[in-house]
Amino acid sequence: MDSLKDNIQEAAPDGTATVPLGAFFAVLQQNGFSVTPAQIINANRVIIQYANWVKNEAQLCMYLSPLFASSEDEQILFEKLFKENFKSYSLNIYPEKKRVVSVEERVKKNWKKLLAAYIAICLLVVFIIISTSLRRNKIFDPYKIEVSIWDKKDPSKETNNLFPFATKTNDKLELVTSCRYNEKKSDLLETMVLFNWGDSTEINALPSHIYIKPGKYHLTAYINVLYKNNSLRKDTLHRTVNVCSSINSLNVKIIPAADSLIKDKEIKLQAITTANDKLHKLEWHVDNDKVYKGKEITVQFKQAGSHTIRCIAVYDSINSPCNIEKYINLIIHDKKDFLKVDKKPDTALSKQEVSTTTEKRNYNFLLYLYKTLAAIFIILAAFFIWMWNKELKNAGKIKTIVLDKYKKLAGSLTSKKTPSVLPFRNRNYLPVHEQEIDNITKLMRQRVKDSVSFLHVGKTIARAIDRGGFFDPVKEARTRQSEYLILIDEYNSNSQQVKIFEYLALMLKRHNVLTEVFYYRKEPKFCYSINEPQGISLEKLYNKYQRHILLIFGEAYQLINTTDNSFDKTYEALLNHWKHKAIITPVSFSDWQQKEKNIILPNIPIVPADMEGLVLLAEMLIAKENDVDIISRLKNSKGVFYRTAGINFENINALIRYCNDANWAISYKDGKQVNVLFEWIAALAVYPKIRWEITLAVGKAILEKYGLAKELNYTTLLRVVRISWMKNGVMPDALRFELLKKLSLDNEKIARETILLLLKEIPEQEVDNNTGNVAEKEIQQIINEFTLYANDPVYYSSYRQSKYMFEKLWKEKQVKDLPTEQYFKNEGQQWKTLINKRNYNTEAISNTGVEEYLQSTEKEETILSKVYAALAIISLLVFLTSIAALRILYIWDNFLQ
Repeated sequence: MDSLKDNIQEAAPDGTATVPLGAFFAVLQQNGFSVTPAQIINANRVIIQYANWVKNEAQLCMYLSPLFASSEDEQILFEKLFKENFKSYSLNIYPEKKRVVSVEERVKKNWKKLLAAYIAICLLVVFIIISTSLRRNKIFDPYKIEVSIWDKKDPSKETNNLFPFATKTNDKLELVTSCRYNEKKSDLLETMVLFNWGDSTEINALPSHIYIKPGKYHLTAYINVLYKNNSLRKDTLHRTVNVCSSINSLNVKIIPAADSLIKDKEIKLQAITTANDKLHKLEWHVDNDKVYKGKEITVQFKQAGSHTIRCIAVYDSINSPCNIEKYINLIIHDKKDFLKVDKKPDTALSKQEVSTTTEKRNYNFLLYLYKTLAAIFIILAAFFIWMWNKELKNAGKIKTIVLDKYKKLAGSLTSKKTPSVLPFRNRNYLPVHEQEIDNITKLMRQRVKDSVSFLHVGKTIARAIDRGGFFDPVKEARTRQSEYLILIDEYNSNSQQVKIFEYLALMLKRHNVLTEVFYYRKEPKFCYSINEPQGISLEKLYNKYQRHILLIFGEAYQLINTTDNSFDKTYEALLNHWKHKAIITPVSFSDWQQKEKNIILPNIPIVPADMEGLVLLAEMLIAKENDVDIISRLKNSKGVFYRTAGINFENINALIRYCNDANWAISYKDGKQVNVLFEWIAALAVYPKIRWEITLAVGKAILEKYGLAKELNYTTLLRVVRISWMKNGVMPDALRFELLKKLSLDNEKIARETILLLLKEIPEQEVDNNTGNVAEKEIQQIINEFTLYANDPVYYSSYRQSKYMFEKLWKEKQVKDLPTEQYFKNEGQQWKTLINKRNYNTEAISNTGVEEYLQSTEKEETILSKVYAALAIISLLVFLTSIAALRILYIWDNFLQ
């Protein structure tokens, strides 16, 4: 922008000032542009006004172009010349906003990368599973193997190699050898054991023995631990065997419970014995230090930790084989530590215990890891299978559904009956209320004197007093609210001028103006209404509504005698029955000719349907003045009126100029000038018929997009319906085709979405299958849904069926809408449509004709199902690997250890 300012303000070589952009203006003149002093002044004003707004020369070009270019070709040439004169200009000023890419689109675009990344992640997970499981399943550590022998009759002493065996003479002692790994029993480890029973018998491998004589014997077990016939560890265990002529027993009861012992608190230990022999004494050895005697003792420990108590039941002497020993290991807790929830491992734990704890932690971690991975990947597999199945169902069943729907639709397509009008929901609530209507209706509601009088008691009494008691009644006329009889010229039932007059009558009624509405076709001599469907003559209308004010909504050219161009005498006599009457014409005051000024106006007041004309009418009716100079009053507001006569509204350039006359309609979107009124009118070309409800709904949607919702009002609607083909209710096909090409794609999308909402609002019971209007509804819904789906198949994925339905209609040549067909064909891509062909590899979007679009393969439609299937298979493989790792972990930790 700075370089441009320098260019437009530099002086000539001789020092004289130059016109800003003078060289560029000369280039414009050389290329056929009209460059007048007024245009140069306006250009200078634009530069000054927007100097702080525009960011580069490109935006300035956008502001200056409308001052010199009056057509699209001139705009293109203007931009070209501007670019040549200012090198920093770039045509790519307003790049298209980056499209928000959906998940489905990302999958389609990057499916190869997605699969590669997912496979890499899964391979990493499998590697972690295998490596950790192999690491966990290494060969047994001999130092972690613990071997023990125990009495088969007393399995409670399995893990304690300190207790002596006790048996009776001539009774069989059966021993069992077991192996533990990491404090867990392992059935996969085998043992070979040789026993030296200590009674001079030979060493043998039998695990049972019978002692004949009582006494103490020293048992030696030579153990070889094997795994798969391989020796892992050799060990020798020594045990004492007490052989007695009878069996004695000893148990110790601890009070309080062994798991709640606290230092400095008394602990009571009670010995419970059963014996055939006579008990000699009971000895208690505490920590190999203190010795107590008696069946019951009480001890205290000053220090927390592990303490050992040895209880000996002596039956003969201290060395008697019938004596019984009981070892008790007490864990004494500090009171503070005992109250803590989380207890740290005792520092007195051996290295083997710490190692065992670590192994347990590792085991728990791997167990959690494998379970988590298995859960994650089974969920992922289920999700991908569900998505795959969903895609298959959509792809497989959709064509069957489409065929069934098309068969039903085909019946209505062959109907020879004239279609009835589609019952769109009423949209007269959409226009924005204008302040002027409040003033108009307020005047129209004023009360008037009635022909009926009544006795005024108060004034009669006052007069009698004044006259000395003479009774002279005072009567006054009653007042009533003004009532209006409205006659609407319905020369064409689909005329949008009729619709706006109906909307005007509705506004009056909403503001509590008393109205009765009738319609007439061709001649106002005969009228009809909902309550008078058979019709009623104008004479009878007067008999019923003679106190009403007569308002005729229409051009009222039927009141003119075309033979001599005078006001028809018959109508003059009929209308003069009403004292107060007026005509509201849709013809703009700027277009009034002899008919309005010289023929109608001298006989009956006539005002334009513009808001200014309605204000003037309300003032006249209330003042009851028939000699008001209407022409002079309207000339005072001439600036608000505009011409429509002589404009060829079937010419798109003329239509654009007509829309440009509406100053409010010029808007800027993303730095680009837009005529919102033209976009609104062009959007009506999306639907093949002119409908009042569509005009309102589409207008509201487009105006809201540009922040101009307040412009959907009576005044703007009147400007729209004054277009000739809006008045006739039929848009010419050639103009429709041109409007579709000119309509911006964003607004086309808005229009199609809005029309779909209107179509879907129509209850099925209100669509008559016998009249054929069901075909109109279904076909238009299919066309609009297909167009949106072709533009964005992911966002509008719910319209996927309509793609196949449209394909059937297109191939069967049942669209039967020539402008739409030509617009969709788009041979040579001469204009932009919503039908896109997207390359997911390059992310390029290109416009294409409908033929090329429909002939495209279904590869893009099936790619999602294939990707989901591959992802599901990979997820299942990882899940099975996790399950296998869990199985291996279970085997090693429950059988091998």
